[in-house]
Amino acid sequence: MGDVERFRQQEQFERNPFWADYQVLGPMLGAVSMLLGTQDIMPVMVGSRGCAWHTRLTMYAWGVDFGVRRRAVPTLDFTPKQIVSGNYVVGSEQMAALRRISEANSIHMAVLLPGDSANLAGDGLDGLSAQVSDGLGIPAPVLRVSPISGSNPWVGYDQALGLIYDEVSRHATAPGKRPGVNLFGWKWPSREQDYDVGTCLRLLEQLQVPVNHVLPGGASLADFADSLRSQVNLLWCSSYIGPTLHRLEDEGGLKLAGLQTPYGFTGTLQWIDELAAALDDPKVAERGRAIASQHQPELEELRNELRGKRVFVSGGPGRILGLLHAMMDLELEVVAVGLYWIHSELRAQFEQVLAQLPRPPKKLLVTPSLYELDQVAEELRPDVWLGGYQELHPCKKHNIPFVPTTLYIKSHQAFEGCIRLGNKMVQAINGYDFVVNPFMTKEMTG
Repeated sequence: MGDVERFRQQEQFERNPFWADYQVLGPMLGAVSMLLGTQDIMPVMVGSRGCAWHTRLTMYAWGVDFGVRRRAVPTLDFTPKQIVSGNYVVGSEQMAALRRISEANSIHMAVLLPGDSANLAGDGLDGLSAQVSDGLGIPAPVLRVSPISGSNPWVGYDQALGLIYDEVSRHATAPGKRPGVNLFGWKWPSREQDYDVGTCLRLLEQLQVPVNHVLPGGASLADFADSLRSQVNLLWCSSYIGPTLHRLEDEGGLKLAGLQTPYGFTGTLQWIDELAAALDDPKVAERGRAIASQHQPELEELRNELRGKRVFVSGGPGRILGLLHAMMDLELEVVAVGLYWIHSELRAQFEQVLAQLPRPPKKLLVTPSLYELDQVAEELRPDVWLGGYQELHPCKKHNIPFVPTTLYIKSHQAFEGCIRLGNKMVQAINGYDFVVNPFMTKEMTG
């Protein structure tokens, strides 16, 4: 925990072993979530059952969010002796079980995810890949990502995405470009407009920008291949930026836009401007400003109620940038910021947003512990607190109005989402409690 100046001077950030997020998010979860977000790719865990259960437990805990609970994640279990010697032999019953799952789900590619022991041993995985590929009659590449909890699960997401594009690039695709964009995200997203992806789809429809694919979004390998023909990869959350999307831009000419998540009026307009520039279509930006103007009276009304209120804001690499934009639009004073899962590309963007704040926050917490959160709550006593459920405890203890930003049934993104978030803050300050218990918001019961 420190201030903004300390953040700027510190070159690297280590994960706090006592950080408040009780979940076990690691690169393998990012990879598995990416792969399960597709229609015809099957992740297969390789090695000890411990790594498999570690990831499955986290999937279950986050399953509603990622929409992956009902998808199969089979495991090829091997003894330590087999792993150390690289003696991977898939038994006939194991192969038959994999074949049944593959055929029942029309799988076109299996991805082998070795646990830490198999990754460290290293030998024999290529032979295992060949066995599974021959047994199922489909490609079965190996993806080496760690299942152990880490501060950056996005690494696994990006590696899985890169593996998919490496596979589809080996085959011929339809010639020519298609007008429109690919909308990139983490989840198997709902297309309903109340959710983040649905909100972005509705906004793109208003902007008259065609969406060719939502990725992964239940896409198939054929969809990924066709996505290479689109004009732009557009992010609905900036945490998904990584080497693969940069490579597609640098080597394939597939432009990348949406480097800051569309929260607030300023952030959403910036998102739209980036898209307009990537499409080389200034009319998209003009339409965005016309849409924003329709909500301007609601924004002014909320400013009158929230102006000068002191707020704590926290989030991951995508949400935090957007929420800070929204706080500036609503003219709240940001007194403290909490950062989770520091992204390699977050720093420069984060500093840009911090520089736009009328005054720097007094405290900046990187992967904070519950003790640090309690200290901030006691010392600063913000008027309202925006964050995840791990931060509910100090708010309850110190009687600080709390608005959950990681679990909601209506999106906080785009212009309408900013108005919705502002109204929630007004409600919380006026005594409304959004929390039924640590796992459910009151929104869900109404």
